[in-house]
Amino acid sequence: MNGEELNRFISYESVAGNDAGNDSAISFLAAKLSAAGFTCRLEGQDFTRQPVLVAHRAPVGSSRKILIYNHYDVEPASGAWISGHPFALKQIDGRLYGRGIADNKGPLWARTCAFMNLQQAGGACPEVLWLIQGEEEIKSRANKAVEIFKPHFRDFQPDYYIEETGYHDLNKGDQVIFLWSPGRPPEALSTQRTKLAGIFEGRKIRFKHEHLLKFASISPCPFLENLPPDAVYVGFGPNDPTHNIHGKNESLDKSRLWDHAAQFEAFLMEIAK
Repeated sequence: MNGEELNRFISYESVAGNDAGNDSAISFLAAKLSAAGFTCRLEGQDFTRQPVLVAHRAPVGSSRKILIYNHYDVEPASGAWISGHPFALKQIDGRLYGRGIADNKGPLWARTCAFMNLQQAGGACPEVLWLIQGEEEIKSRANKAVEIFKPHFRDFQPDYYIEETGYHDLNKGDQVIFLWSPGRPPEALSTQRTKLAGIFEGRKIRFKHEHLLKFASISPCPFLENLPPDAVYVGFGPNDPTHNIHGKNESLDKSRLWDHAAQFEAFLMEIAK
């Protein structure tokens, strides 16, 4: 896990209308994913300057398939931050401060590290389709990603659909695992619940049969909008109620962010079985 690399990713001001910042974030991700065994291409660049990065990785010793969702764009930053410049990552009292660290560059970067570890170790991994959009923070029903995602969801048909992150409940002291389906009741996901519980063995976890809240009434989430009725949706990640996304002083607990890379690598290996 390279902290300087994460700092560089955060430094790219990938906000709406900043072409240079978005192009830099895309180039950073494409290079890192290519090194981790993915083939990458952009879709939607004829319609938006913040296109979707589509990354595909062939399976290694597995017949399983997963689809992952993340986004590289971030909210604009304003006001005085305790860390100084919002696009310069800084650690204060065990937390990392910077625009996008929680939503969504931190979890996205940690997942790329998980794939790098698997690539270097030659470990088993399911086939992966990773859709990384650049319009998540644009609150408009004109978001192009909804239509760009549609054929991928129709044609790929994965075993699991993986949300951009998840969170830890600091009051109860547990990690929340979102395991949900648009058209299947909780009891129909018992096999998946058992499989996921094994990945988090030794940790205090709690399952929720729901999805992460989105701004669906303002801007449709291309991930949720395209889920088929029988989809198995999984969300887990390093966020917590104090992350302050969309506000100043956005932050993440450093140890939980580092841990997410290890959790995601374990998840990939378990799903590959």
